[in-house]
Formats: sequence, C-alpha cells, structure tokens
Amino acid sequence: MKEYIAFFILILMLSCGLDEEQVSFNEKSICSQNEAIFSPDGFNINHLGGLGIDKYTSLSIYFIDDNNGFQIARIKSGGMYQLLKTNDGGVTWQHVDLPNKPLLKEIIFKNVDEGATFTYSSNMFKTTDGGETWNETSSQKDLNHYAYDKNGLMYASSFDEIIHVSFNDGESWTELSNNNGFHFSSTKFSFEIIGEKIYALGKDDSIVVISLDGEYISTLTSDGGRVRDIHVLNEDTFIVEMYNSMSITKDGGVTWSIYYEGTSKVISFISENESVILMNDGFKPVDYLESYDKIAYTTDGGATWIQNENTNINLLLDYKGSQKMSPDRAIMFFRNCIFEVKRI
Repeated sequence: MKEYIAFFILILMLSCGLDEEQVSFNEKSICSQNEAIFSPDGFNINHLGGLGIDKYTSLSIYFIDDNNGFQIARIKSGGMYQLLKTNDGGVTWQHVDLPNKPLLKEIIFKNVDEGATFTYSSNMFKTTDGGETWNETSSQKDLNHYAYDKNGLMYASSFDEIIHVSFNDGESWTELSNNNGFHFSSTKFSFEIIGEKIYALGKDDSIVVISLDGEYISTLTSDGGRVRDIHVLNEDTFIVEMYNSMSITKDGGVTWSIYYEGTSKVISFISENESVILMNDGFKPVDYLESYDKIAYTTDGGATWIQNENTNINLLLDYKGSQKMSPDRAIMFFRNCIFEVKRI
C-alpha cells in the first residue's frame, strides 16, 4: 500500500510543478543528496556548481555557450527577482544590475551577442553585447515560452491560445495563428520550432503542426496520455513525453511506438537511435516519498537502456530541465545545482 501512496505523490508533485527550496551562491553542499549522480557506461556526470540553500531559488537558466550563461533567481528575503551571469560554466555567478528591480520570468538568446529577458509587466531588457549591458523597452504583450526560428524571428504563446510573432525582437507582436485548437499554459510545454514548422500543444493532448507563417499543416496524436513535452530531432523524428511514458515517431507522426514505459524525462535527444534520459527505477515503501532514479542511455532507439546499477534518490523531483550543448554534452539542472553529462 505504501508503494502506491509514494507513487501517487510522486506523479502529483511532478505534474503540478514543484516550487523548490530557496538557495545561495556557490555552496558546495548544494543538492548534497545528488553530489555524485551515477552515470551510465560511456558517460561522466560532473557537478559544475550553482546556488546554495539560504538565499535564492533558481527559476530559469540559459547558456549561450559552454562558459557563458544566465539565470533568473528569486531572492528568498522579499521575493524580488535577480538576473545572474556566469562566465565559467556555472561554477560561480555574478549579479547583473537592472533598473527598477523587475519581476523577471524568461530569458532567451538569438546568438552569443543578442538576447532578451522578459518581465511580468510586459517589459523587456535587451542586450546586444552578450549581456554586458541591458536596455529596457516595452514588449507590449504579456506572453510566455519565447523562442527564435532559424531566421531570427521571435515567437511566443499567450493564455488565450494564440501564437504571436515579432519582427523586431519582441518590441511589438503580430498574431500568427489563433484557430488551430491550441491549448497553452505558462507552466507546461506550449510549442517548439524545428526547421520550417511549429509543433504546438493542442487540445486533448494532440500536437498541432503549423508553418512559420501560421498555416495549418496537421494534427498529430500519439495516444499515450497527457503530453508534458516534445523533443524534435527533425520533421520526421520526435519524442512525445507523457507523465508515465514516452513515445517516438520516425515518420512525422503517422505511426508511433513506445520509447520508454515509465516516469521519465529526456535530457538529450542525440540521434534517431541515441538519447540520454532520466528515468524512475522504483520506490521505497516508507511513510515519506523516496523514489529511485537514474540517468540512462540508449543506442538502439529505446529498445534497451544502458544504466548504472546504482540509483539516486528523488532526481525526478529535483529535476528542472536540461540544455543540449552538443551531441556529446548536455547540462542538467537539479533544484539549484548544475551538472553536466558528457560522453567519454
């Protein structure tokens, strides 16, 4: 009975999106239960750094290259938001001074020089020098899930189920498409841009595909349950991540197969046959939640998984996301600590 209770609590906490503990700078004891994450054969997992547990909560992290990155953190005392910058791969972080103490929510970069961070008051701060200086301007709309296409145009979604496009890096917006059965929120996946197409979350957990100019192309259904995220390798091959399984298509959504059966998250989708994921490997029947999780790797499209015999506790609960830096390296974010998984 206790196993079922623990499993139910884990799924509930994952689906609700937990707010994590508050944190402080460069405390090497951060995420102490995860200081040594066990790696599958062929990979090393290294703890890079992050924030500690007495001053900040890490909310959003974005690296523009292997060394330089930014994150938005909430200050525990007073609830204000702070923009932070690293130039050593996340080992140390420095404050970035912005006027008026804005409530920041997202950060995005077009390239190593040009980027923007957005506020909850429909303002934005833009940089053209890699984050050395930032200039405030109005963004006109309160949007979410900002992304660039291959041509440098910016896209975002809104609560009223509309995708918007900006031709001037977020200073003004045009409705791109609002009649294709989208279903967006600020807390779960809304859309991803790959090549000439936008893959957007639709009603009834479908995936709506439209062109970059907003024309409807198709609606895909994986029949796997509630969609949590999508990881697109190319227009034919992508993984749909649900709350208790993952499915893959290799023909643009015509047919699907189970990629992994169980609670899991994609860390790095490398090729049609290769990926690195975070998976659950069981629960301990205790009165408190304790799940056993591990990093795994496949070379045969999910048929078999290479994994360490050891597990870590509650990695899925601590996990906040990842960023693929190259086919051989990805950065993972757990609570307020940063790890890399790197092919040997």
